Amino acid sequence: MKYLLDKSSSYFDFFENHWNNKKTKSIIWFIIVISFILLGFAIEINKIFLSGTFNLPSDLFYSINFVFNLILFYEMIDLIFIMSKSFSIAISKQMEIYSLILVRDSFKLVSDVSNENIFLNYNEGFNLFNIFDILIKSDLFVMTFSIFGAVIVYILILKFKESYSRSEEIKKNEDIDLFILLKKAISLVHLFVVLTFLIWIFIDTDNDSDKITNLLSLFFLSLIYVDILHLLISYYFSKDYNLVFRNSSFSANTLLLRFSINTTPILGIFIGIISNLLLVLTIIYYNKNKNHI
Repeated sequence: MKYLLDKSSSYFDFFENHWNNKKTKSIIWFIIVISFILLGFAIEINKIFLSGTFNLPSDLFYSINFVFNLILFYEMIDLIFIMSKSFSIAISKQMEIYSLILVRDSFKLVSDVSNENIFLNYNEGFNLFNIFDILIKSDLFVMTFSIFGAVIVYILILKFKESYSRSEEIKKNEDIDLFILLKKAISLVHLFVVLTFLIWIFIDTDNDSDKITNLLSLFFLSLIYVDILHLLISYYFSKDYNLVFRNSSFSANTLLLRFSINTTPILGIFIGIISNLLLVLTIIYYNKNKNHI
């Protein structure tokens, strides 16, 4: 067993070192920037000069949405490597990913909002309730609420980073090396699972589904299982109730975020904000209680 853990740890370290290499990061961000520029040019040239000869989106904002998807892929892989180090830092990265999802969703709606005439059928018979109902159901409101949600989550991220304890989650003892090896083994398996999701989603021939949303849903589902595994492992090394409850709240937050991605936009954003707010409250009171012990 120890041999397998050591072997998986060496493989994990190999992939992590390459991923965090400055050259690797430079290449990734170069690809992202070039993709944004080239796709934008391709869309406009195809629309203006080639009369839509090629099967490309006609909306220039698609290039922004595409780039945000690439950034999300990058952040997802980054989160997997971070999870082997610190539960708290990984959760803050998870919150960052959710805020980027909200920003991406707002850009997805820009073209729809531009073409939307909210009060096209407006007449004097409308009352305030009718107007409010139309506004709530409009793409403009969803886009605005997505941006609002992203800003609120960003503020909560700053508060969370300010609040979480940077002390060790497990006290140093003779088993700390085993604890680290187990987390690395889980992260290594998780990495290949997520890459499998990525390949499967993009070879799927179902064009009616939102592949990126499906990928994010699967990713957060995998995070739930990984969080629970980390919870069980940390419980083995530490029976402290406060630590166990804190880690359990992290897992519950992941569950709520996955639900927020799969439900209706307004309800999803509301659930996402509430789940992150509860997370910040949990870490604040965890640290306060810890300081009094």
